[in-house]
Amino acid sequence: MSRALPKKIQDQITYSYPGEKFVQRPKYSNRSCVCWEKHIHQSILESDYCNHLTILKRSKEIRDFKIQHKIEIWVKDEHICNHIVDFLVLKAGGISEYHEVKGMETEVWKIKRRLVQALFPGIPYIVKYEKTKFFKGRR
Repeated sequence: MSRALPKKIQDQITYSYPGEKFVQRPKYSNRSCVCWEKHIHQSILESDYCNHLTILKRSKEIRDFKIQHKIEIWVKDEHICNHIVDFLVLKAGGISEYHEVKGMETEVWKIKRRLVQALFPGIPYIVKYEKTKFFKGRR
């Protein structure tokens, strides 16, 4: 036989998980992922691209690559902002390229990309876009 608690006490009891208020959903519905080289990436697409670069490195098509490369943007001896590209790819002969993997373009990213392209015109800035998952319109 079970006894029910008085209504006054039942109103004071709240059943909630203590960690719920600390868990946040990602802003753009991305998931963190780990690549073959044990790097933690911000999205699955970025992790897949890192795996692709690892294959190119093993086949000696590229010399090396660096993840989350920070570019400082200076104009007239004044620091404007920092731009972090996903990959800095070093090719044979000392040629370097910036590689960015994008699922969604933001306005801030577009401005920073234009600044980097204007300040460093000799370094190619390559953007790989995610294929659309859902087809809109007619085929």
